[in-house]
Amino acid sequence: MSKAVRISRQGHFLLNLPAEAAFNLFTAEGERTWVPGWNPVILGDIPQERGLIFLTGTGEEFTIWTVLETDPEAMRLSYSRVTPASRAALVSVSLAPDGEGCRVDVGYDITALSPDAASSLDAYSETKFQQMMGDWRDLITNMDHD
Repeated sequence: MSKAVRISRQGHFLLNLPAEAAFNLFTAEGERTWVPGWNPVILGDIPQERGLIFLTGTGEEFTIWTVLETDPEAMRLSYSRVTPASRAALVSVSLAPDGEGCRVDVGYDITALSPDAASSLDAYSETKFQQMMGDWRDLITNMDHD
């Protein structure tokens, strides 16, 4: 048996929104408002709760997501995501008040599903992950707040 390639990334960013207002932006449905092209197929009821499944992507990027936690009181969300052609991950998001806004902490724990899929983790290098955090902040900051 070969050793799996596994990486862990942590990042954060600040938003000029109260944590309570930002929380739903990190749900399957809420990401539609700020993630370009985000159009999950949600296989269950909204608002999301533990056990909800949703699907994203097509072809080799087809991904199955499972909600592990949605806790608006603790301001935490977590997901399992499996892209069968390449990788599996645990994703966590937590929000905390920070002045007038909030701090968003994001964690990804990603494992390549085969030696051939190890290159799929290149998109999550430390540099690219931190860039992703900045992109998320910018997308949310610049979204239409109507």
